[in-house]
Amino acid sequence: MWLQSCVYTLRKRRKQMLKKALAVAAGSLLTAGTLGAAELYGNLRGIPPNTQMSVKCGQASFKPSIDKNGNYRVAGIPPNSTCTLELVNAGAKSSQVWVPVKSGQVAFNASIRIAGSKILVLKE
Repeated sequence: MWLQSCVYTLRKRRKQMLKKALAVAAGSLLTAGTLGAAELYGNLRGIPPNTQMSVKCGQASFKPSIDKNGNYRVAGIPPNSTCTLELVNAGAKSSQVWVPVKSGQVAFNASIRIAGSKILVLKE
């Protein structure tokens, strides 16, 4: 009887340890994809309301929102990417702007002007 009790306790502890190990491993896998990721952020001064922004970095595409002050943020960018930014507003479109993103946080600030059907992005 005593031996059965010991075996039962050992099996129970083993299951608990395996559950903890699996939880730690799963957490590591979930964060591993974002550990090396970079972030692009900045301010687009003078941007008209309702302007849409698209960002493409390698195979990854993003549609960040732009707040009323022109601030934007794109997280989860693969490191060592060259991103292209493009703005669209009521038929007006910007040319593509290339921004190299190595790692960590990269700032890209610009002034925006509309000239006919073109949106001019002037890097600051």
